Amino acid sequence: VSELKSSLSARDAEVSEIRNSTSWKISYPIRILGRCCREANYLFNIAAFLFMNIRNWPRYFLSFSEFFKKDGFLSIKSSFLKIQAFSENTRFWIEYKKNWDKHILPKLITQESLLPKKPLISVLMPTYNSNPNYLRQAIRSVQEQIYQNWELCIVDDASTDKSIQKIILEFCQDDPKIKINFLEINKGVSNATNRALDMASGDFIVLLDHDDIIEKQALFRIAESILVDTPDFIYTDEVITGEDGVEVKQFVYRPSYSPEFIKTNPYIVHLIAFRASLLRSIDGLDEQLKISQDYDLILRVIEASNVILHIPEILYRWRTHNSSTGHQLMNQVMEHSKRILNSHLERIGECGNVEDGVAFNLFKVNRKSKPQQKVAIIIPTKDKKELLEACVNSIKKTLSVVSYDIYIINHESKERCTLDYLNEIASEVKVLEYEGDFNFSVINNWAVSKLPPIYTHFLFCNNDIEAIENNWLDQMLKLFSSASVGVVGPMLLYADRSTIQHAGVCVGMNQRAEHYGKFYKMNNSNI
Repeated sequence: VSELKSSLSARDAEVSEIRNSTSWKISYPIRILGRCCREANYLFNIAAFLFMNIRNWPRYFLSFSEFFKKDGFLSIKSSFLKIQAFSENTRFWIEYKKNWDKHILPKLITQESLLPKKPLISVLMPTYNSNPNYLRQAIRSVQEQIYQNWELCIVDDASTDKSIQKIILEFCQDDPKIKINFLEINKGVSNATNRALDMASGDFIVLLDHDDIIEKQALFRIAESILVDTPDFIYTDEVITGEDGVEVKQFVYRPSYSPEFIKTNPYIVHLIAFRASLLRSIDGLDEQLKISQDYDLILRVIEASNVILHIPEILYRWRTHNSSTGHQLMNQVMEHSKRILNSHLERIGECGNVEDGVAFNLFKVNRKSKPQQKVAIIIPTKDKKELLEACVNSIKKTLSVVSYDIYIINHESKERCTLDYLNEIASEVKVLEYEGDFNFSVINNWAVSKLPPIYTHFLFCNNDIEAIENNWLDQMLKLFSSASVGVVGPMLLYADRSTIQHAGVCVGMNQRAEHYGKFYKMNNSNI
């Protein structure tokens, strides 16, 4: 750490010297000219992009207007980059769907015909003053499923637009698998969804918003999972589109179920499916909730589920538009979600309270530590006195709440300064002498075998780590208040304290086990 600090200091001094040099000042006009050329090239690329996509100008103008309202003139460059990304993603999505229909769909149709059983799947769709085009697309997306043992339960929540009732009746007359119920009093989406649940006869329940689309294979994938995995709750990946249902705003690839992640981020949204008996056992949606009722439902379903399954495939198109309830009530979503999450913690017996996270729809759960916890901090080392000293000093400086002992595993150190340092701190830490070939796993396992059985937790620590947050270990221990947590790791930064080295491990990233956030630059406010 000290070597890296001195290197950074030397680099800063070198940069300062260069900027104050005569050659740097003389070359100033050249650098300005280069910058102008780059900007001109950028503007040329924008012009070429717009020229090649003339027919999409109205859509681009609407997108640019949205960005401009948020950030003003500062958003001009980033807006065009986002619009260009939307265009590229849309082209990819259209080509993907063409190839999918040509090569994959016929195979899935054959697989569907070979299913040994075909459980009935009920699709619930509450409607209220729906956009007629969106509603027709949503219903047709169910009718076009390759899996045909379904029923569509539509409950209209007393729409004031009478054309909605007419559209629903037209579909119902032509398709006996569509059930309908027209409510006389508007009571909200939760009530309408529960009334659709009352109509449902299926073994499994799927939720579909009246302005969204499910992919042709969606119900087939659900049926496959029902037969193979016997799940209680299923969720999938999705694509977020513009108002036309085609322009791609974002591909959303979700992780496997994590009881900790769902407490900090309601990452499960669409497509979701539930075992019908389970959904009825918890009385469906909470009709008292007008906001975040889906997050509340998912948390209550999770509490009652034995098998929760993620299907890693885009099966849902979530259409975003400014008239949606989510857009209109964004300011209230956070407060409602926090109350819902606090209730979830109470029901599962976890002590803690929920605070706002670093961004919209992200939360931080502050838990209480369990009593009588004691940690053994195990630090293998060989020489490198400067690193070890910085590590030990930082631990002692930042920890004041947790009961802990430091065990330094000395692996045949030879340097006199290191041996003197170990003798110097022998009264404050415990030093264990290890001999043999270097093997990090073996050394740590050996150390654990030598410790007395008085510790509730082991912290395996490298000798080149420097602690920078007060009571960081207490924050780690609080996570163990959840019975589902067995291992906790902190985020690690490089020596500049703003670049992420390690924020968890993802198995399969870059075709191996890779670090989350590696080399990502953070602002101090995010750390």
